[in-house]
Amino acid sequence: MIPPGATIDFGTPGRYLGLGHPNVVGAIDQWATFNDETNAPVAFLGPERATTFTISMGIRDQGGITLFEWTALGILDAVYRIDSTIDLVNWSTVTAITNVEGHFVFSEPVTTPRRFYRAIRE
Repeated sequence: MIPPGATIDFGTPGRYLGLGHPNVVGAIDQWATFNDETNAPVAFLGPERATTFTISMGIRDQGGITLFEWTALGILDAVYRIDSTIDLVNWSTVTAITNVEGHFVFSEPVTTPRRFYRAIRE
């Protein structure tokens, strides 16, 4: 929860600075993540840099087939391995995608049980 009076500044460069542009150099000192649980935020120290982030994702119908569609921004000309899991522990490779446009789209028919996906730069 974000309490009243808190400020979120989306104009501050952060972890995604230079994503997709290999000539941009910049050290990112720290970033963190949190959710709606009562656990404290988790801080990640060091010069780590993201290699992808989600632009959009959703479910759509294509000729009677329900598809999960994920669009991600990534590093131009990089190859990304797409993995999936049902338990966030055991991951399986689904495919590999070369990012030739600065972003890439992954789609797959929706199945049960529910699946989670990740993109790993190779």
